Amino acid sequence: MSLRIAYAGSIQIITQFATLFTGLAFVIIITRNLSVEEFGLWQVLGNTIGLAVIPIFPIGYWTLRNISRGEDVGKTAVYSGIISIPIIILGYIILLTFASTIFESGFSSPILYLAVIAMVQIPFLVLIEPFKAIIRGTRPQFIGYSSLGFEIAKVSVAYYLVHINSLSLIGAIISLAAAQLIQVLIMYYGSYNRIRGKFQINVARSWISASWIPFFGFGVSRIFLFDSLIVSLLAGTTIIVGLYAACKTFTSIVRYSEIFQRILYPKLMKDKLSSDVSMTLKLQTLVQVPLAIGAFMLAEPLLGILKADYVQVANVLRLLIIVAIFEGIENAVQNVLIGSEDSDKDINNLKFKILRKTWLFKLPLIDVFKSLFYVGGLAAIIFIFKNTTDNITLALYWGILYAGIVIPFTIVKYIAARSVMPFVFPKTQAIIYSIGGAIMVLFLQFYKNTFQWTQSGILETVIYIIPPGIISVGIYVIFVYIFEKDFRKLVQNLVKNISN
Repeated sequence: MSLRIAYAGSIQIITQFATLFTGLAFVIIITRNLSVEEFGLWQVLGNTIGLAVIPIFPIGYWTLRNISRGEDVGKTAVYSGIISIPIIILGYIILLTFASTIFESGFSSPILYLAVIAMVQIPFLVLIEPFKAIIRGTRPQFIGYSSLGFEIAKVSVAYYLVHINSLSLIGAIISLAAAQLIQVLIMYYGSYNRIRGKFQINVARSWISASWIPFFGFGVSRIFLFDSLIVSLLAGTTIIVGLYAACKTFTSIVRYSEIFQRILYPKLMKDKLSSDVSMTLKLQTLVQVPLAIGAFMLAEPLLGILKADYVQVANVLRLLIIVAIFEGIENAVQNVLIGSEDSDKDINNLKFKILRKTWLFKLPLIDVFKSLFYVGGLAAIIFIFKNTTDNITLALYWGILYAGIVIPFTIVKYIAARSVMPFVFPKTQAIIYSIGGAIMVLFLQFYKNTFQWTQSGILETVIYIIPPGIISVGIYVIFVYIFEKDFRKLVQNLVKNISN
């Protein structure tokens, strides 16, 4: 086992779960004070900002790869980010100006107005990219610490602005900006020793000249952010986006298990050990099983915490939980394909005729087809069914399409990753985890049959969820501890490491 992956990943898992309640509290504050349509509009705004900061991706991409190989590029990364802020803001303003000439309806007016306010987040989001890359390659546990600070600040400011002062969407935007500022400050503290060198303009230039690689990769993945824009514009409402986003709130909890991959990627760049891949998949599956089963079995009360309006899409949540499991595997094998690649070591001598034969090019190309199938299929579904079915059914169709896109592409990438690095999938451990998960299902089903949930208040629903959640996870952990020797060793080593 790689203790670094286990230890750093466990620190991040612990801090991530520590922020679970604050993160959930934030979403509750937002959903309880916003209508479903306003919540959907908030998601559209977030995706718009995500599209605006695409130009910063090359900095984070090359910083992580350079630092993982031992190069001192911290100051170059941060300064490059600072220089790019006004450029990105200018591009965002041009984008909004262009959008205002296309959308003249009353539906678009609040979007454009709030999008201008949301621009305050851009400087912080830009700086997070280089800081995150530095930390991932040097002190990955600080990702967890910064997430903790982000969540605490986010819920505190949101409670004051949204709940107390009723600032609605504007309060939600400002809350995120304030939390992002706190996250930047914590990341700065964690990476301070890595940004004390000198600004290497030749390195920055090489990043710019080779920016087409991350643009092709990360930029393609951002096509998925167009989904909420497409749905809201074609349907003429953001209600469908709000319903779907409520489900994604809880599938993001299932994807906490992917935290171990943050350590895997830079470690593959350095060591290229198939045992690290197997270890990551083992740890990921260990955490993923109880999270997925808990969310799957308690879908209705979980959505009820947000607002009664969201309970009706419980089956959409269950479908997206299954998809989240495949997404976790997909991200792991993508790390294998990209992390094991050495063709970009000499960044000043990158030639397309060489790179087109590598996974730095082939993986984004696969994602191009994946994104086009997804966005095109989604547009077709909304256009065909928007006048003949309700919003809940449209959200379900959205989820079915998403599953139909993610699952086959995950299988393709998994096969490709095994051909690049013949890692061993932890089958024995997966069976043990599955049996432990099956016991969880039996317990939770017994609990639901014995104690019926009624759509009551937040406190009553939280009280309904927490006891069976804790007990079922406890049963799972005990079962795995008894029957899986590697897990026992891991727990013992972590306890020893933390105590020292």
